[in-house]
Amino acid sequence: MPTPPEQVLLDLIARGEPFTATSDDGAITVRVENWVPCIATAIHDGHRLRDELEARCLLTPGERLREEDPYTGDLAAALPITVVCHDSRYEYDLNRPLAQCIYTVAWGREVWRRPPTRAQRDRSHASHRRFYRVLDALIAAVERRFGAALVFDLHSFNLSRHTDAAPVFNLGTSQIDMPRWEGVVEHFRTALAGIDLDPIATSAQCDVAFQGRGYLIAHVDAHHADTLV
Repeated sequence: MPTPPEQVLLDLIARGEPFTATSDDGAITVRVENWVPCIATAIHDGHRLRDELEARCLLTPGERLREEDPYTGDLAAALPITVVCHDSRYEYDLNRPLAQCIYTVAWGREVWRRPPTRAQRDRSHASHRRFYRVLDALIAAVERRFGAALVFDLHSFNLSRHTDAAPVFNLGTSQIDMPRWEGVVEHFRTALAGIDLDPIATSAQCDVAFQGRGYLIAHVDAHHADTLV
């Protein structure tokens, strides 16, 4: 698998041919098997934390894993166009705006034994910016081909934090233009509810376990008028 610098990755997207490539910093893998109007992202799939940051982190790998979203990259692979992120959200959270993407306290726990230095923060911020430049290029390419795009922003949630009433599938809609997209959302929710996961009783609801308030949808809404996340 090639590991190109950002500009080469952007050129691959612009060229419009199938490819799979991991960015030269190892942070993201972009895969285009064929061009369709749907993109799947797994922005919290990653567990990687730079050595210089792991030495400063108070949390064990197991503690970090509780709030990461393992296997969402595997789930994303069902679609032909995917962006899977390999860095832990504890380095920088792509579902937060740049100024807030490095935690100080997360889920009530102090994250750092010693806070990251300015240079270390700058490196993490650079990865955050790079991801959104690549995602913007990918969405723009899909919109040019099809006139619109659908992005599946895939996450998991820690069941121990929720009651038994939490659905198997949760759609976060708080930032969706529902007068425009409600029919698409309801079609998707109905399809999810019909999946057979025997012996698990399947359920699909909107805004129960989480409401879809993350930065990825806010960013896409601000830059891509014809894309639904």
